[in-house]
Amino acid sequence: MRAPLPPLLVAVALIVIALATSQPLIVAAALIGALALHDAAPPPHRLMLRIALISGLFIAVLNPLVAVEGDHVLFAGPNFWLIDFEVTS
Repeated sequence: MRAPLPPLLVAVALIVIALATSQPLIVAAALIGALALHDAAPPPHRLMLRIALISGLFIAVLNPLVAVEGDHVLFAGPNFWLIDFEVTS
């Protein structure tokens, strides 16, 4: 049996990278890393793949909303360490 902490730390790092960037290539690299992590995980693979697809969809939908790109602020929410809750145009 493998220790669960190293894969968990890699997964947390991939989530932080995917949420902290607005560059599509970096998000794609995080997706490739997540798929490699999924391939190395023990069964049940189907449940893990569902969780990965749901969280990936969540990141794909949420990432453009939290990336600061425009000058006109439509909505300003609280600021946290890695996430800026501003919707701009």
